[in-house]
Amino acid sequence: MNRIRVRIVAVLAVLAAGLVPALVAATPAPALSNPALPWLTLNRTIPSQPWAGSTTKAFDLEGSAYLPFDHTLWVVNDQGDAAYEIDPANGKLLHTISQASFAAAKPLGASAPLAGMSRADSFASAAYDLINDKLYIFSGNCCGVAPFDPAVFRLSRNASGVFAVDSYQPLPEGTNAAASGVVLGGALTSARVRRSVRTTTRRTPSVRTSRSPAPGPRSTA
Repeated sequence: MNRIRVRIVAVLAVLAAGLVPALVAATPAPALSNPALPWLTLNRTIPSQPWAGSTTKAFDLEGSAYLPFDHTLWVVNDQGDAAYEIDPANGKLLHTISQASFAAAKPLGASAPLAGMSRADSFASAAYDLINDKLYIFSGNCCGVAPFDPAVFRLSRNASGVFAVDSYQPLPEGTNAAASGVVLGGALTSARVRRSVRTTTRRTPSVRTSRSPAPGPRSTA
């Protein structure tokens, strides 16, 4: 009889021990923290009238593109018809590419006609292709009397490793690339004022349009 009692007690002890993990596992976990949403805050401003270390003034800056390998910032001037390379750490002007340099650009894959002053006008946005190391600058006057001759200019590094305008591609009349970007491994895109996305192929002079809502070295002229 005593042996039976001992065995029953032992079995009950084992069963009780087996229930402990189940009870622990069934205990609800504490609620996850709910951190506040991140917000961008102003760190500082970079004066452009004039740029630090120069007498050059820019009054109507619009698009910009950051080059992470060079640690430089490219900004374009609408009214001034120029592109500036800036050191974002101190705001110093590193170089200016003038309107004349854009006007002298040849069309992509051809030798003529040159872009001319009408296309090298009213720069609106810039985009950097991180994969192919190319810089693109969009132009296209939005006001006045048509035609406005919009275009996108490509900047490539020369033999010295510095950026310079190498070609341009005309865009359909009416294009106003207020913002632009590069889809990695894909196409060059621009957002129009009328909230549509325009996709531009970078190797052939053609443009595809979608009506869906749009959500190191120094350079020489």
